[in-house]
Amino acid sequence: MMSLSLGVDIGGTDTKIGVIDDQGAILAQTRFATRPDRGAESLADEIVVNAHNLSEIDGIAAIGIGAPGPLSSKDGVIFKSPNLAGWVNVPIRDMVARRLDRPAILENDANAAAYGEYVAGQRAGGDVDGVQRGDMVLLTLGTGIGSGAIVGGEILRGCHENASEWGHMIVVPGGRTCGCGQRGCLEAYASAAAIASRFEKMSAKDVFAAARSGDGVAGEVVEEACRCLAIACVNIQHALNPDRILFGGGMSAAGDFLLACVRRHFDALRWNVHDDFPALELARLGNDAGMIGVGLLALQSGDDLVWGS
Repeated sequence: MMSLSLGVDIGGTDTKIGVIDDQGAILAQTRFATRPDRGAESLADEIVVNAHNLSEIDGIAAIGIGAPGPLSSKDGVIFKSPNLAGWVNVPIRDMVARRLDRPAILENDANAAAYGEYVAGQRAGGDVDGVQRGDMVLLTLGTGIGSGAIVGGEILRGCHENASEWGHMIVVPGGRTCGCGQRGCLEAYASAAAIASRFEKMSAKDVFAAARSGDGVAGEVVEEACRCLAIACVNIQHALNPDRILFGGGMSAAGDFLLACVRRHFDALRWNVHDDFPALELARLGNDAGMIGVGLLALQSGDDLVWGS
């Protein structure tokens, strides 16, 4: 019998809910405005209403909740997310599990997206069903830079559950101030917001389009961003030695133009003593990766599922 979960992907702007089967297929989905200013209790109530509209809850085995961190998957608590203003130490996992009377997990949204790409993204790309490729890192290039790593088939969380924050890897020592308080973070140079901030009234999409059309200033900004991404990839290579590094998020819509630029800088920066280089590829699941990933994680969590307290 097919197992089903609810994958809940909480974003600063929208929250998405999907009914996910054990192969990572989305059977039904919906979205609504998160409105974090109204508080976590209000959001939990809206999740319940939308979940009931999507599916008979009795048919749902578990709930997976993805949210921006920092957070604790173990405790089911969002500590203090810059994308969810005013939320401090929110036990969102238990709040939703209690309301829907179903066991739940909480996972960092970027980790969930990485897991979704690792499991279901391969299938979406036509890879051999059931055959997993090696360790993988996902960089989501959006307003910020989210990231997650899959090592040995498992999410790399770290001792304090905040591993794989590659967006806050320092690529320019003493460089631009990042929203996290550090200086010179990858996010401060290669996120969509960082690229757009170099121009008035232009989005990152506009900047890439201008660079592709031969605009010199836009081209310089794109080159800088891609070089910083390449520096990050070289460091990830030496830290984790993954099989591949994927680029997702809205900025990945630049496609082969983005990839070619990053690859060119990567080839110029990488070492030459061994050919253990990761493949640099585009992610395959788009904005559904987090919802699919956290739904699959919920189905596979077993004793880690919590009914709420």
